[in-house]
Amino acid sequence: MEYLTVSRSVLSGVVCMPISKSVAHRAVICSAIARGTEDRLDMGDETSLPDDIRITREAIRSVLSGEKEIFCGESGSTLRFLIPVAAALGCNVVFTGTGRLPYRPLREYYEAFIGKGVELIYPCSENVFLPLEISGRLMPGGFILPGDVSSQYISGLLMALPLMKGDSTITLANKLESSGYVDLTISVMRDFGVEVYRTAKEFRVSGGDKYSDVDFKVEGDYSAAAFWVVANYLGGNVVLEGLRSDSLQGDRKIIEIISNYNDMRKAKRNCGLRCEQPVLEIDASDIPDLVPALCIAAAATDAVTRICKASRLRLKESDRLLSSVAMINAIGGEAEVTGDGIIIRGKDAPFAGGIVDTFSDHRIAMAASVAGTYSTNGVKLTDHTCVAKSYPGFYEDLMMLGGKVDGFSNR
Repeated sequence: MEYLTVSRSVLSGVVCMPISKSVAHRAVICSAIARGTEDRLDMGDETSLPDDIRITREAIRSVLSGEKEIFCGESGSTLRFLIPVAAALGCNVVFTGTGRLPYRPLREYYEAFIGKGVELIYPCSENVFLPLEISGRLMPGGFILPGDVSSQYISGLLMALPLMKGDSTITLANKLESSGYVDLTISVMRDFGVEVYRTAKEFRVSGGDKYSDVDFKVEGDYSAAAFWVVANYLGGNVVLEGLRSDSLQGDRKIIEIISNYNDMRKAKRNCGLRCEQPVLEIDASDIPDLVPALCIAAAATDAVTRICKASRLRLKESDRLLSSVAMINAIGGEAEVTGDGIIIRGKDAPFAGGIVDTFSDHRIAMAASVAGTYSTNGVKLTDHTCVAKSYPGFYEDLMMLGGKVDGFSNR
């Protein structure tokens, strides 16, 4: 097997962040609906768009042009956002996808749409949801969705509600997790001229509201920035450009968490052996995409980190509870899976290095690569091309910043 190897180095320089996937998914859909064809967004260099955004752009175009098959690749956002949009438009379509996407749950839409004019037909196999056939037209009214499974259900239905003639409400069956992503959806919808009225447990949208064709520039991605923030914690000096300080992206929290690690590291170094190993607990319910990067920071800190409320990570591109723990243990750290999270027992020292199976998961690949810059013997990775899903230029940026990379292929 051919590996990509990242060796010890100190990263330094200026890097411009790729566009926010979270913002871009939503803006592509709103802009395309407004125009009735394709979006017109300022997303910077079109040749370096994340694969997931290319998928969403093509999928919404397919919906609006009346195509019968909507291909969603491995993008959960594309799939869950466009199911209610297609249903509200009365499109009779089949959604398809690859990788782990057919196994990512969709039952919540099936239950929410009962009696609402739409039929969803899944494969007969248990826990397989694609190909998914949709027929009929979604009717306005009251919808009930869980808040603790995936905020993508709420976001997708919110974007679809203005396409129906009558007013609609979404009522949360329980506490909303990843609420920042819903806030982001509401903000993007507002930018495109549609207002969402929100209370503690309910969202209301007026039917017949029209998305406006507006100029929109997609901001930089804090989820991608997290890897460079961690690299700085490991001794780098990377300046990040393209990020909004007032961003609604939930993954802005990486700045606060790494600041906490810095404080813990300084306190522990000052008191030496006299101090007990500190404990930090991180609630990942609102920041699931940060977990692989946070695992690297945790493993390089003389502290115990407990990441909790992260069970939804099992349904990502890999089972990220297992793949994150396997990554840490493979490079000489100490981590284990708990019921709904991870415990990392860190050390204030470089990693030994080793071979990391990325499970073709872009966030595992990027986290392991950053760990390689702080390793004694380097980190070898299986499939590294998976970073194209969210950050196609990651390895070019890593090398531009001084990273030592061997075996790189951009496809």
